[in-house]
Amino acid sequence: MSIFLRVIEIFLEIRYSEKNFWRGDFMNYREKYFAANKSDHGWYTCAKCGKKIRKKDADIDHIIPQKYGGSDELYNLQCMCKHCNRSKQAKLKGVASNLVKHNFKRAANKVLDNLKEKINK
Repeated sequence: MSIFLRVIEIFLEIRYSEKNFWRGDFMNYREKYFAANKSDHGWYTCAKCGKKIRKKDADIDHIIPQKYGGSDELYNLQCMCKHCNRSKQAKLKGVASNLVKHNFKRAANKVLDNLKEKINK
């Protein structure tokens, strides 16, 4: 095997080790966000300014920037208009409040689901 092919093989093993890329199970963070967060009749809301935007005009922002180790998991993603996302760049200002605000609804729903399961048992 050539060195070039081995390097590519190692890269793919590292990059897609937990995802089955070849079967099409892999989703980038933008697709993952939109799959988990349904729109309001085709409209999304900017997390910073509240502006209503279409999917094609939306940027999916990493609350904790990738530069500082932020992941592509849903808890770290938020929808922003292009203007707000460009002005935020890779800043850490307001990270804690954004994480709490963005994940409060998801956490509350999870707690309610757990309570419903316990009640139904």
